[in-house]
Amino acid sequence: MKQLNFQTIDKKLAKKNSELLELRKTRQKLADKEKEICASIDNLHNQKIEVIFEQVKKEIKNENLNVSSSSIIPLLDVLRSKHQIADDEKI
Repeated sequence: MKQLNFQTIDKKLAKKNSELLELRKTRQKLADKEKEICASIDNLHNQKIEVIFEQVKKEIKNENLNVSSSSIIPLLDVLRSKHQIADDEKI
């Protein structure tokens, strides 16, 4: 009688271990997918900033403004920080 209980327990234990393994695999797949999505989002943010910068550059040229290269970096920093703040507010 006790051996039957041990066999039943062993079967249940094997099943639970299998479930746990599947859950861990699923969790890893989700983590990998999250990293992939975050990288894609970062890439799209960078593309967006580049498009905005190109528009600004075009307008500077159209307006015949004299802009030094040293003023470009702060402009990019402002664009990045504005987008970061906007993204943080969305979350």
